[in-house]
Amino acid sequence: CNMVTSVIQNITSNAIKFTPAHEGRAVKVIAKREQDELHIMICDEGLGMSANQVERLFEEHGTPSTFGTSGEKGTGLGLILCNRFIMRHHGRIVVDSELNQGTCFHIYLPVRQPD
Repeated sequence: CNMVTSVIQNITSNAIKFTPAHEGRAVKVIAKREQDELHIMICDEGLGMSANQVERLFEEHGTPSTFGTSGEKGTGLGLILCNRFIMRHHGRIVVDSELNQGTCFHIYLPVRQPD
């Protein structure tokens, strides 16, 4: 559970980092149950990413970290760890993004059935 909380915090922090605050753009976090999965969406109206960036997002030697809207720099390791944490919980992360339109991270986690 702590791992999942860390993932949500990291992705939300990234969404804020890459969304210009002074332009009235938003970051949204939505969670809903879909059959036997929990679907968490963290969506921003920020800088977005190219298809190539999205494709290499979780690779250890993928694209290097980019600067945020206020010049913030990251290590590029956060999303790799997020993906590992979610996979450890038998889940998956799907990313939709378009340059200058924003990014949406979809986290899917299985819902345990009560014993």
